[in-house]
Amino acid sequence: MASWDSGVDIGRKPVALQCLACGRSLNEPLALVGSLRCLDCRAANAALDQRLVAAAERLPGFAATAANLR
Repeated sequence: MASWDSGVDIGRKPVALQCLACGRSLNEPLALVGSLRCLDCRAANAALDQRLVAAAERLPGFAATAANLR
């Protein structure tokens, strides 16, 4: 699962997930299925940005690990 944006409050619906390749917000269908990349990055087969992955790993509830993403 990709990382949550900082716009998340307890009791509120999460705002958006972040693409781990480019950093843009994912659209809702991709966020719901746990995509790690946005449509553009998926189409380009873009590699994940390791800085974004490392930041996501520090967030509570991040299910994947760096080993799973490589």
